Amino acid sequence: MATVKFKAHKHHKKSDGTINVKLVIYHKGKRVYPDTSHYVTESQLTKKYEIKDKDLIAKLTRELADYREKISSLGSSINYMSAEEVSKHILPDPDLDKPDSIDFIAFGKSRVAELREEGRDSYAGTLRTVVNNFSDFVKSDKFNIQNITSDLLKQYEKYLRSPYIQKRENQFKKIVEVQQPGMEDAGIYAHMKNFRILFNAARDRYNDMDLGIIRIPNYPFQKYKLKEPAPADKRSVRIEVVRLIRDVEVPAGGRAEIGRDMFMLSFYLCGMNAVDIYHLDKVKAGRVDYNRSKTKDKRADSAFFSVKLIPEAKVILDKYLGKLPGKYSTPKTFRKAISDGLKQVSVLADVDPVDFYSARHTVGNEARNTLGYSKSDVAELLNHSQPEFRVTDTYIKRQWTLIDEIQEKLLALLNAV
Repeated sequence: MATVKFKAHKHHKKSDGTINVKLVIYHKGKRVYPDTSHYVTESQLTKKYEIKDKDLIAKLTRELADYREKISSLGSSINYMSAEEVSKHILPDPDLDKPDSIDFIAFGKSRVAELREEGRDSYAGTLRTVVNNFSDFVKSDKFNIQNITSDLLKQYEKYLRSPYIQKRENQFKKIVEVQQPGMEDAGIYAHMKNFRILFNAARDRYNDMDLGIIRIPNYPFQKYKLKEPAPADKRSVRIEVVRLIRDVEVPAGGRAEIGRDMFMLSFYLCGMNAVDIYHLDKVKAGRVDYNRSKTKDKRADSAFFSVKLIPEAKVILDKYLGKLPGKYSTPKTFRKAISDGLKQVSVLADVDPVDFYSARHTVGNEARNTLGYSKSDVAELLNHSQPEFRVTDTYIKRQWTLIDEIQEKLLALLNAV
């Protein structure tokens, strides 16, 4: 059975001379010390920091009786609870008990900070966009999560579909205004899907279904349904276009150069993503080894991938390896430079506009439809997870001969006259 008592600690003394009285909960060999609403001064304590104020002792004694009654009400379920869980049950955070105190925007910002601490900058940036856009919509940096309804989400979607002025801090810490176009179906789907992820994360944080603690009872996505957009046009390009991009002459040191080089580097390295190129700082034994950022936290193998460093790729990497973070502050600014550069490249090469991920799509399309490799082989080439082979994969040591073989044939296809 858990035990409870009150305790004041000298090292908790604040600058104003007051000390918060902690509730000490001891259970299964562990103690937790949640704050209480009680503060004392040293004049109310003995030399051993025991409380001597009689009026306060009487009040704390009554509260201890209430806590012990709550503990008794748990019955045998307490055997399956940690000291922290017991604490949540008998002394919930008073702020969290108030429905209007759970601020969705504040929660979103804290979740973004957590992701950055975990090194998941790209995903943090995605959720930051959700938080910022929603804050723009409600015209406030605070919003009660219980006021998020299905009707509100419909209004928010309508807002996102319309052009609007966005105020953001640039890399020089200055507020700038940017005219944003309205989102299309694909953008709406992606944005609202991430909004739902953030909302569900808040419910996971503040609701405890096991203990029946429901601080966020509303769930607007019960009525507001995400609508998947129609399949997008394939982003792959003909191999002739890749050849034109490779051979186009661009001004040295400009964005067209970074756009052309990164497009070709991705093609040479079997569809390597921009964020992984950005973080790459070394190669060894003639291979580029990395964990794909997009899925490394979702897979048991940490999305590890290895591809041969062919001479064509080495020429490009020798120019940029380890230097990109010094030139571009974040992967986002790096991707923006590539995007701007490829717009210039498309004009210079006289081809329809291409984007960076056309290189990755072209790798997959050519491997499948021109070289005749199976979908499973293409999935391995692009480092996609294959759930149907998850058990089989535990028996097989991964080899890179297939990747090297397809890479060699793709290069031959590119160089064919």
